[in-house]
Amino acid sequence: NCENFDDDVVHLHLFGQIENVKRSLEIVNNRLDMLNKRTVTSNEEKIEKPQKLLKSIFDIRFDPLPKDCTSINPPSTCAEATKCTRTSGIYSITDYRFSNQTFNVYCDYNSYEGDWLYILTRNDGTENFNRPWTDYVQGFGNVAGEFWLGLEKLYALTNYYGPQELNVHIEDFDGNAKFARYDNFVIGNATERYKLKSLGRYYGTAGDSLSRQLGRAFTTYDSDAKLWPTDCAKYRKGGYWYADCSDANPTGRYLRGNFTSDYNGCFWTAPGKRLYSVKTFIFMIRRKKARAESCDLEEFYKYFFGHIESVKKSVEILNARLDIITDRHLEAIVQTPNSEKPLDPVPYIPKPIFDIRYDDTPKHCAATKLPSNCAEATHCIRSSGIYNITVKRYNDQTFQAFCDKHNFEGDWLYILKRVDGSEYFNRPWSDYVKGFGNVGGEYWLGLEHLHALTNYNGPQELNVYMENFEGRQVFARYDNFVVGNASENYRLKSLGRYWGTAGDSMFNQLGCQFSTYDFDNDQSKETNCAAARKGGFWFKDCAKANPTGLYLRGKYTKLYEGAYWRTFGGENYSQKTIIFMIRRQTSVKYL
Repeated sequence: NCENFDDDVVHLHLFGQIENVKRSLEIVNNRLDMLNKRTVTSNEEKIEKPQKLLKSIFDIRFDPLPKDCTSINPPSTCAEATKCTRTSGIYSITDYRFSNQTFNVYCDYNSYEGDWLYILTRNDGTENFNRPWTDYVQGFGNVAGEFWLGLEKLYALTNYYGPQELNVHIEDFDGNAKFARYDNFVIGNATERYKLKSLGRYYGTAGDSLSRQLGRAFTTYDSDAKLWPTDCAKYRKGGYWYADCSDANPTGRYLRGNFTSDYNGCFWTAPGKRLYSVKTFIFMIRRKKARAESCDLEEFYKYFFGHIESVKKSVEILNARLDIITDRHLEAIVQTPNSEKPLDPVPYIPKPIFDIRYDDTPKHCAATKLPSNCAEATHCIRSSGIYNITVKRYNDQTFQAFCDKHNFEGDWLYILKRVDGSEYFNRPWSDYVKGFGNVGGEYWLGLEHLHALTNYNGPQELNVYMENFEGRQVFARYDNFVVGNASENYRLKSLGRYWGTAGDSMFNQLGCQFSTYDFDNDQSKETNCAAARKGGFWFKDCAKANPTGLYLRGKYTKLYEGAYWRTFGGENYSQKTIIFMIRRQTSVKYL
């Protein structure tokens, strides 16, 4: 039974294609905007645009209102409050287990799979958050706008209503939205100064700017916890669980983007910088779903199929609407004199949408004789394995590669694989150029092959999959991966945009040439990074990532020599599995 499958598993296996759904629907909205701007006659009625999608992972809930629904009165959570209404909005919640107090909250039924209770909202700068201790204890602001729920209520919700998860939604002034999820959020009581007692595990796209605050008491300008020489709340102009004042400041001043003052804006360090005040901050909590320990992935997919089908239906409806809209505009253009510009074709949202590949082998399938990528290689076979690849547009050289048909929506070509320490990666330049290892086990594909694939085979995306020795799995995705040629020392020319759950430990290497111990091309003046890190990579200052380092099996003490990813485990944790994989970009463009 997978009814309560844990959310981190949901995101790990379906995150990639759900993001594609979101981008696809955003493309639909953008296309409708373009069509409206190109309305041919002044009398023509503008086309109604679908309601703008929230920037979340699962933002589509077509749950019908249950028949004969019996509401829970009084509700104590947002799941109970919205049980019969199925809508987001302001609801009265009663804390019947702690204080019997009733208070208003904002419940989000749709975003991030729904049932979230907002505890902090920043979106327009209308509310002053540089408040005294008493205000932060009891709460302040307008629940329909900017507000802080209150520490006493937050203590009750996180201690008397089952395990709670925390989701932090962040959006900048360019429209980029990210999130940070923590799966066990608990704060202490008044005598503990509402200490941040637990966060649980992090995953998301914003980076972790909260874990360093773990164990810290809440602080305001008139009630400093005295755990740091600086009065952080006074300095940062807000109330928060401050550690050393630097990682995040969601209750700081609303300064609308870049600012020059001393870190008192509304910032989250991980997605950018401390001198950028974001547009939107929403902290939200909900009761955590219990893990179904015995549930395997196939069972989970079967359980989730209803949600998948509802999204597919919404996509079909939107495509049908676009067909009608395009026909209307084409007809108008034909009827309008001197109209010379044809409409761009409306992009059709691709299928399948999700990472469930039960596709049968097509009848009368015609295989590509010289496949140039894994999609072509597995076209008639539908299975992962070792295949011969030929980049015909470059040098007609055929080489073997491992093709992954199923994981992360499939069709990935492995360029680096570390799984057991069986292969030695502290190799000379010539080995990294031509490739080495066992394609069925640990291997490096080769820089020359990598240059060919990323320059002569269409735009490529890079996915970095990692697993630690505790079984936690994460990924980092980049949407435009390009490697230079031999004369450029195979420079890392492009990565594109990042998203994923591992954190971005590659961006620092952008523009760097490849280095090995016998051919030092890094940007460090003091250190030969490849020699010091025991592997070949696009090193800048040696520190961010070292996927070809020594296979040291978890935590180690000799600095920076292991196979590490800085934003997942740090520089002194050698991962169990690191796989770099590429594929041609899907037809859904990154907006």
